[in-house]
Amino acid sequence: MFKKAGLVFVVNVVDPIIDFVYNVCYWILHIKDIKWAIGEKKRCKSISTFNLMDKFFWRRESFDWTPWVITLVNTGFLDDCDGASALGKWAWKNEGIKSTVYSLIRDGGGHAVCVRDDHTQMISNSDIIDIDPDNWKYDVLTKTGTGKWYCEMIKHYIG
Repeated sequence: MFKKAGLVFVVNVVDPIIDFVYNVCYWILHIKDIKWAIGEKKRCKSISTFNLMDKFFWRRESFDWTPWVITLVNTGFLDDCDGASALGKWAWKNEGIKSTVYSLIRDGGGHAVCVRDDHTQMISNSDIIDIDPDNWKYDVLTKTGTGKWYCEMIKHYIG
C-alpha cells in the first residue's frame, strides 16, 4: 500500500513539477518558435484524434518527462508514450470526449496510456486501440504488453 501511495505521489506531484521545468527550459531555448507553434496548435484543434495521432512519431527518451502539447507541436510530434498520452488527451478533449492518462509502472520502467472515460478506446503511443468497457483494465494491460509483468496502474489527477 505504501509503495502505491508513493507512486501516486510521484506521478501526480513530482512528475508535473519536473515536466513544468523541462517545458519552460525547452521554450527558453526555442522562444523564436513560439508564434509559429501557437498558430499551429490552433490549427491542430480541428484535426480529428485519429489524424492527429497519425502525425505522432515515437522515440525513446533519455529522460522521462511529459511535454506540453505546444512543445509536441514544435518538435514535430516526436516523443515517447508520455507525449502520445498528453496529445491524445488533448485531442479527445477537443472532440468533447473525456479521458484519463494512466501510468503503468513496473520495476525498471513503465508506459503511459490515455483511456477514454467510457473505457471504449485507449491511446498507446500513436495507436488508438479498441478496448472492452467491461474488462478495460485487463485490455489496457494486455494490449500494451504490460500484462506480462507485475504492474501498478496509476491514474493521473493533474493535466
